Formats: sequence, C-alpha cells, structure tokens
Amino acid sequence: MSVVVSTTLGTMAALALVRGNLPFSGALSALFVSPLMVPSILTGLAIFQMFYLTDLGRGFWALLIAHIAVKIPYTIRTVTAVLTDFDRSLEDAAASLGATPWEVFREVTMPLIKPGVIAGAMFGFIVSFDQFEVSLFLVAPNSTTLPIHMFNYLRFNFDPTIAAASLVTLVMATVAVLVMERLMGLQSYVRL
Repeated sequence: MSVVVSTTLGTMAALALVRGNLPFSGALSALFVSPLMVPSILTGLAIFQMFYLTDLGRGFWALLIAHIAVKIPYTIRTVTAVLTDFDRSLEDAAASLGATPWEVFREVTMPLIKPGVIAGAMFGFIVSFDQFEVSLFLVAPNSTTLPIHMFNYLRFNFDPTIAAASLVTLVMATVAVLVMERLMGLQSYVRL
C-alpha cells in the first residue's frame, strides 16, 4: 500500500515542481526531499513524537503513513530527473491532434516518465523494506515488521538464520533491480 500511495503522490509532486510554475519551487523541492538529508533515527523519532502529541498512537496506520513519508522523496527525485530531459513538444503534438489533457498524460507523458516512476517505486520499496529506525518507534506490540523481528531474533538467538534471511532480502532486491532493468531497459535512459 505504501509503495502505491508514495509513488502516486511523489509523481504528482514531481510534475507540480517541474511544470507547475509554483512560487518557491526550490524551497518546496528541498522540503520534499528533506527526509533524505535527515538521519533515519531522527525521522523515526520525529514521526513518533508527532503521532504521540496528536494522540494517533502507534500501529498499522502510523507505520503506513511514516513509510509513505520516507518513500516519497525517492519518487520525486527519480521522476524529476526524467522530467528535466522531457521533450514537451510531444505533448503539444498530441494536444494539437485533439487529445484531451488526460489522454495526453495517459498516452504520452506517463509512458515517457514510466522508467523514473518505476525506479522511484523500487527505491522506495527497498528502503521501506529495510526501514528499521522508523519501524522501531512506530510498530505496535502486537505486530512487527521484518527488520524488527530480525533485530529481536538477534538479541536472543545466535545462529545463522538471520544471515540467511539477510541474504534472501539482498537477493530479492538485486533480482528486482535486474528484472526492472531487463523489462524497462533503464540503461538507455542513463546518459554518461
């Protein structure tokens, strides 16, 4: 759920920042990517304090909101990178041929920015999958995430089970990136 929401919100924010002619777009861009500049432990603590002070508590929804907030900057950065080299004349051509704004977005813009959107979603998934600090503060006692479970397991057991689980997660992340590169041909989008 957090990947879908953060990818959608991050793509909309990137489009607004690059094309919206917003006042203070530089400051907004810095605000949106600020979670990348702050250590994860401080981000987790700040989100925990916000939920504590607003009486929202900990649990599934707090964890979901926190993971969305942590993932959005990755989508914004990757989609913004694709949009900076975007040829707007393609959209103008589609509009001059009678396409509505939604059709232009769906048929022209989205297919061209899709590599950035998918890369942002993949980065977000991998970062969220490994988000120990945020999960540590927000996980409820009756539920747990994989990083928290692995941490608790290491505290009380000394066997190679966690090493095997770590290897599996590393292989999953590598396979996901290789599949994405194979399907999307991301090498053609990289300029050396």
